[in-house]
Amino acid sequence: MLEICGHEVFRCNIQNLLFNMPYESDPVCQRAVKAVQQATVMLNRARNHLWIWKLIEEQIFVRSAYAPKDFWTTETTQLTPFSTCLDCVKCCGILAQKK
Repeated sequence: MLEICGHEVFRCNIQNLLFNMPYESDPVCQRAVKAVQQATVMLNRARNHLWIWKLIEEQIFVRSAYAPKDFWTTETTQLTPFSTCLDCVKCCGILAQKK
């Protein structure tokens, strides 16, 4: 029996599997590998689906009128625009003039 996250994916009698053979020549093993691959894809889809819905629910809560307000540093602090290089030369003389 093969399980992924507690769910049975494939079950067979172990005597139906060929011993010491590559899986390409064993039809039962090929079905088991295919079942595991399909179950992995389905599990990833379900996980992504639940993650997206959780994200949407959280975003809807954040956007509601009754949600706590977000405080960003750009809103609380007044940033002055950057000075040009010529302003720095006149103000504090940091930049050296080109020769």
